Amino acid sequence: MHAFSKSTKIGAVLCTISSYTLLSWIASPDLDIQGRNPTEIASSLALGLPTPQQAQASHVHLKKSFLTKSEIQTLLEFAQEMKSTNQIGIVAKDGKGVASSSYQSTVWTTSYLHTDHKFEEQLPQLKEKIRQSLIDVDKKYFHIIKETDKDEEINVRTIEFHEYIPGGNLKEKLHYDAGSCVTIDICLEDNYTGGNIIFPEIDGTTTVVSKSQFLPGDAAFFMSHKYHNVLPVESGNRKVLVAELWKGPKRACPHRCITTGECTYSLGRNQMERSREHLSILG
Repeated sequence: MHAFSKSTKIGAVLCTISSYTLLSWIASPDLDIQGRNPTEIASSLALGLPTPQQAQASHVHLKKSFLTKSEIQTLLEFAQEMKSTNQIGIVAKDGKGVASSSYQSTVWTTSYLHTDHKFEEQLPQLKEKIRQSLIDVDKKYFHIIKETDKDEEINVRTIEFHEYIPGGNLKEKLHYDAGSCVTIDICLEDNYTGGNIIFPEIDGTTTVVSKSQFLPGDAAFFMSHKYHNVLPVESGNRKVLVAELWKGPKRACPHRCITTGECTYSLGRNQMERSREHLSILG
């Protein structure tokens, strides 16, 4: 397991510190460490989670070959089947990161593979592998989950299959996965250019996880409250799997749920919203 750690130099740096690897950084002087909104600190503390500012001090940890080629193929086939048979929630977004109103403007699609427990039912071993890896990484590096937290209350919140085509990106300033503990980002294919994962840091630098460091099967683990973005894809199709661990119940709703209580968002509603998008495409 490697950690993308802090460097005082600008540009590519490679050296080994213990079992960690120091990687490239670029300047990012416009980081607003005051946060995205005035309630985020109170919300984090109420949930027993680090604030985004505290999470900025944590590192990104890379596990090479987390998934085998066989697991990647199985996962890609499963995702395609779920999408083609409309069994999962899907959201299409444009280059600004908002819901797309047309096929032509869609550059980023998110498929919620946990919908109706489909992922857990059909790929139970892979689901447990992801869950346990998130718990293990937290125990070794982050220590967000406490001994007093009940095991049955520590679950995978969302399992998302992301596809980016040219123009697709995640550029919301100071984006983080609010309410979750640890996030895993797994590379599934490498037939694209651009699309690097970046982490703007509290000292004005930026951690860059480049494509050369993030090959198919590799997994990047990080505190969910650590700011992160995806640079625009320049060519090809960037396919990744993203999952988040949280202190909450298992979720089966067709989106990234924001409540630990009963969720009323249904697959039928998601399909109806997508139908409206299709109608707008047809004019």
